[in-house]
Amino acid sequence: MEQARRELQRLQDQTRRAADQEELQAAYTKTGVVGAAAFAMIVAAIMKGVSAYNESTNAMLGLKSIAENTGNSVSGLQKAMAQLTSDGLMPVSNAATGLKNLLSRGFGLEEAVDIMNRFKDSAAFGRQASLTFGYAIQSATEGLKNENSILVDNAGVTKNVSVMWKEYAKELGKSYMELTLAEKRQAEYNGIMKETQHQLGNAALYTQTFSGQQAALGASTLVLAQNFGASLIPVLSVLVGVIKPVIDTIGIFVKDNPEAVAAITTLGATFTGLIAVFGAATEAAKLAMIGLVTNPVILILAGVAAAFAAVTVAIHNNRVATEELEKAQDDLQRV
Repeated sequence: MEQARRELQRLQDQTRRAADQEELQAAYTKTGVVGAAAFAMIVAAIMKGVSAYNESTNAMLGLKSIAENTGNSVSGLQKAMAQLTSDGLMPVSNAATGLKNLLSRGFGLEEAVDIMNRFKDSAAFGRQASLTFGYAIQSATEGLKNENSILVDNAGVTKNVSVMWKEYAKELGKSYMELTLAEKRQAEYNGIMKETQHQLGNAALYTQTFSGQQAALGASTLVLAQNFGASLIPVLSVLVGVIKPVIDTIGIFVKDNPEAVAAITTLGATFTGLIAVFGAATEAAKLAMIGLVTNPVILILAGVAAAFAAVTVAIHNNRVATEELEKAQDDLQRV
C-alpha cells in the first residue's frame, strides 16, 4: 500500500509539472503574441505619423511655391486655409493641395476659395461614398487641373467639364474648341457655381450630423498623426543618418564579395529549413527547437558558423590568387 501511495504521488507530481509547463508555454505564447501585436501597432503608428507629416509638409511647400509663382501672398493663403478648415471637416493637407491645384490651373485665390467652398457643400452629401470628405474635394480640384470630369464627380458635381465649356462657349457665340484657357476657367467657375447653387450651406449642415462628426474626427486624427510624425522627425533624421552609411557599406560588401554572401545566405537558409522541419514534428520536438533557437550559445554558434563561412571563402579566394600569382611568376621565369 505504501508503494502504491508513493507511485500515485509520483504520477500526480508528474501531471502537475506537465500542467505547469503547458501553462508556462501558454503564457509565453500569449506574451509573445501581445508583444508582437504591440510592436506592430507602434511601428504602424510611426509609419502613419511620418507619412502624414510628409504629406502635410509637401503640400504646404508646394502651396508656398505656387503662391510665389502666381503672385499670391503667403498671408493671404494662410487666411484662405484657415477659412477652409475652420469647420474641422477638411484636413490642412487636403486644403493646401486643393488650393495648389486650383492656383496651378490659373484661378485667382478668391475664385479658388469659392470653388473649394462649393465643393465642400456638394461633397457633404453627394461625394463618392468610398472617399473621405477632404480627399473628395482634393481630387475634384485635381480633376479641374487635369480636365478630368471623373475626378470632379468625386465631390458630387456630376456635370461633365466639357459640357460646362460648351454652355459657356454658346454664350460667347463660339465653339468650345475655340475657348482659350482663361475662358475654360471661367466656364468651369460658372458651371460649378450653377451646379452647386442648390447645395449651398450643406457643409455647415453636415457638421451637425453624426457622419459629419466622424469626418471631423478623421480630420483631427490626421492632424494628430501629422503632429506625432513631426515630433519623431528629429530622432528619425539622426537614425537615418546613422543607418545609411551602414546600408551603403553592406551594399559594397555584397557587390565585392558575392561568394561570401552566397555562403552566409546558404547557411541561413539551411538553419531556417531546420527550424521548418522541426516545426512539423511533435510538440516535444517543437519545444526543444524553441529552446535551441533562443539559446544564446546556439545563436553565438550560428554567428560563428557564418563568420567561419565568410573566412573560408576569403581563404579560398586568397589561395586561388596565390596560385595565379605563382603561375604568373613561373611563366615569367620561363620567358
